[in-house]
Amino acid sequence: MPYFGNNPSPLLLNTVAQNGKEMTLDADADTSITADTDDQIDIKIGGADDFQFTANTFTAQSGSTIATNTISETTSGSGVTIDSVLLKDGGIDVNGNEIILDADADTSITADTDDQIDIKIAGADDFQFTANTFTAQSGSTIAAQALTATTITATGDISFNGGDFVFNESGASKDFRVEGDSDANLLLADGSADRVGIGLATPLAKLDVNGTTDAELRITRQFATVSASNTDQGAVLHLFNDINFENGYNGAASVGQIIFSSDDDSTGQGIRSKIACSKKGYGHTETLDFYVSPNNTTSNQVSATSNSTSKHVSIFGGGCTIFNYSVSGRTEPAYTTRAFEAYSTADNISSAVIHNKSTGSYPAGISVAYDGTPDDQDQYAYYFVDGTAARFLVFNDGDVRNHDNSYGALSDERIKQDIVDSNSQWNDIKNIKVRNFKRKDDVAQYGDKAWSQIGVVAQEVETVCPNIIRESNPTPEDIKMSAEFGTLYTQTDKDNDDIPEGKQIGDVKEVKSKVKSIGYSVLYMKAVKALQEAMERIETLEAKVKTLEEA
Repeated sequence: MPYFGNNPSPLLLNTVAQNGKEMTLDADADTSITADTDDQIDIKIGGADDFQFTANTFTAQSGSTIATNTISETTSGSGVTIDSVLLKDGGIDVNGNEIILDADADTSITADTDDQIDIKIAGADDFQFTANTFTAQSGSTIAAQALTATTITATGDISFNGGDFVFNESGASKDFRVEGDSDANLLLADGSADRVGIGLATPLAKLDVNGTTDAELRITRQFATVSASNTDQGAVLHLFNDINFENGYNGAASVGQIIFSSDDDSTGQGIRSKIACSKKGYGHTETLDFYVSPNNTTSNQVSATSNSTSKHVSIFGGGCTIFNYSVSGRTEPAYTTRAFEAYSTADNISSAVIHNKSTGSYPAGISVAYDGTPDDQDQYAYYFVDGTAARFLVFNDGDVRNHDNSYGALSDERIKQDIVDSNSQWNDIKNIKVRNFKRKDDVAQYGDKAWSQIGVVAQEVETVCPNIIRESNPTPEDIKMSAEFGTLYTQTDKDNDDIPEGKQIGDVKEVKSKVKSIGYSVLYMKAVKALQEAMERIETLEAKVKTLEEA
């Protein structure tokens, strides 16, 4: 029997019998075929076991590669299976196994849950596909140049970082709605009406806010940079008009308006009041006006498109404010630098009332103060005039005049009791000293030109007639004339933060003594009584003289 190779093996017809021994194929003896395991052929290349054949199976060992142009199925339609992965009819069936996509095996695609595809990147489940739904897991991000979808649903946060976000770029009649935990229309952009609503499904204005709390619209400013000159403006609501020549003139148009309306079923429903910045002429001559509709009627109701009815208060650019403008008969103040003008058509009732509701010990009424010292009768601190003549005047120097030279007191017998003749006033009047003097404030203002006055001194009168002396707290002007009355707040007090709220430099700080004054009207009546007594004495003396002359 012939043999093959150095190790004699039987060479049979059409057959090489190795009996499990290695068949070396190359010169350096590191590439061979071996069948030393029953029913198994091993192919070694470069000294390594690379491939293996067993019954119906070809195996490429770890690190080995199969390179082929085509893998064909044995039986048509049965496909080709590679480690449970079925390649069939142009498709791949991995049967729930993981498809590893990168070198370190931490990025893969898995479908081990029925009807669900999971994408893992860097070891974490980042994205998930189910029927008609793509889900980005918590912590994952969708970054896209363009995103088109019929419906987008997110259970976690959505963040847009960089670039513009445009809703309804095509201009379709589509709404944009944000729902709160208890408000289905927390924010609604109505695409068909081109309006935005907050708290309602059908907005009726460009911005329509609806709610049930006291503050439906609030502008809050929590942070500001306060400059050294304290010029920060705080929270701002800005009504801005940017239309040229549309503002009209003579009050026919407004720069901006705030309107208050009521839509109930009662008579007079509609616009109840408004605040308007109104035009008074060409250019910028505006007023700030306040309108209020009459009660329970639609007559003369405030209008959103007209400034001609129910205007009650108007603040002019010069600073003057007109109250009850609609009955004033004016289109502007008589003097624009006045503080205010007030008008009334009331008959048989007061045109104005100042009522101090304090029940404390020191309520106060009207105060008229000047910064200057116009100690003259060229103007008035108080001026009352009717349609014919000036009736009552208080001049700048404090002098009082009235038209009829009549000054009186209530004297009806029906409001008095215990009526008796007065005691003698002879000694009181006789003991009162009548003096000439100069007032210290006149001397401070006029120096040597201050004039002498005639009158009495309260402390001297008090020794004779204590009941006609009155005492009052000193004014700052009194304290400036004599420190015995008290002290005033100074700049030092302000620097030490010792001035209380409601007070300022120059106000009374401490009262040490009260200022005495005299009830001159009582003194005059005492003088009348003393004159009557003198007349009786004179008449008695005249009678005695007459008797002596006739004797």
